[in-house]
Amino acid sequence: MNPFNENKNQRSPWLLVLCIFTFIGSGVNFLTYFMLTFTSNYLPQLVDMYSQMGMPQEVMDSFEFMLTIKPINFLIIALCYGLAVVGAAFMLKMNKLGFHFYVIAQLALFAMTNLVIKGMMSQGWTSIMLTVMLILLYAMLMKDVLLNQNTDIQDSNQDNNNQNLESEDEDDDV
Repeated sequence: MNPFNENKNQRSPWLLVLCIFTFIGSGVNFLTYFMLTFTSNYLPQLVDMYSQMGMPQEVMDSFEFMLTIKPINFLIIALCYGLAVVGAAFMLKMNKLGFHFYVIAQLALFAMTNLVIKGMMSQGWTSIMLTVMLILLYAMLMKDVLLNQNTDIQDSNQDNNNQNLESEDEDDDV
C-alpha cells in the first residue's frame, strides 16, 4: 500500500463547504415553509398588523400573495428543502444517492415555484443559474463517486460471495 496515493473517495474540503451552505440555506427554508404550513391561517392577522405598522408596499404585496397559496404547497416546498438537506448529508458521507436526492429536490422546487404556484414565488434567472451552478459544483466534487457506479455493488456482492464460501467451508468440515 502506497501512503502517497490519494483515495479517490476522499471528501474534498470544498464539498464540506457546499454542504454547509446547503444545510444553512435549505435548512432555514425547510423550517420556514414547514412553519408556514401550519401557521398560514394566521397570515391575515399578520397582514393587518403589518399594515397598521406602516410596512412598505412591497412587503405587504408579498404577504398578500402568500395568502393565496394553499398550505399543502408550503408543505411540499418544505419537503423539497428537507430532501436537499438529506442529499447534502449523504454527499458528506460520499454516497452518490445524496447527489440524486439533491438534484430531485432542486427540480421539484423549480416545478413548484415556477409551474404550480407562479407569481411572486417564481425563480428568477439569477436563482436558476445559482441552482445549476451548485448542481454542477456538486457533480464535479462527487465525480469519482458518481462515476464509480458498479464498485459499491461489486464490493457488496464480493462480500456476500465470501460469506457464502465461508459458510460452505464450515458445512463441509462438519
